[in-house]
Amino acid sequence: MARILPDTLLALCTTVFLGFTTVSHAALIDKGGGLIYDTDLDLTWLSDANAAAGSAFDDGTNTGDGGMSWASAVAWADSLTVGGGTNWRLPTTADPDATCSDTDDPIDPTGFSCTGSEMGHLFYGQLGGEPSSTIFTSGDPTLLALFSNIQANPYWSGSTEAGFPDYAWTFT
Repeated sequence: MARILPDTLLALCTTVFLGFTTVSHAALIDKGGGLIYDTDLDLTWLSDANAAAGSAFDDGTNTGDGGMSWASAVAWADSLTVGGGTNWRLPTTADPDATCSDTDDPIDPTGFSCTGSEMGHLFYGQLGGEPSSTIFTSGDPTLLALFSNIQANPYWSGSTEAGFPDYAWTFT
């Protein structure tokens, strides 16, 4: 099982048993210990969406807000040990992300409804987020309750921009 985000993606699991086909629908499962398992992507998220706040990597405007540079975010994820797992990483995003809409440039992975990224899948596919709205106003309250300290600020991805290895994508 991957931590935070998967090495392989599973779109939909199907099981055949005694000639009957059953479909297992995607779900977020609280595994306890601050871990939320995404059955659709076969990955585990931290339930605290601002777990880096106050850490040695928190180099934002104030050392308790969880804000950090991309390099610090990558180093923080690499240093994590949660739930006995040490193979944590930042979420990935597609570059370009063909699932995006409302973008000026067809190869620019910005816009709305970008479900090609792991964060986009969580926001739109799992939590019920909608374009041009915050997760606080459009998300499913029952599923949102699985997470704490969700920030309105952008979240770093682990993916750099094609041709610009010093620039990484964010999800807002």
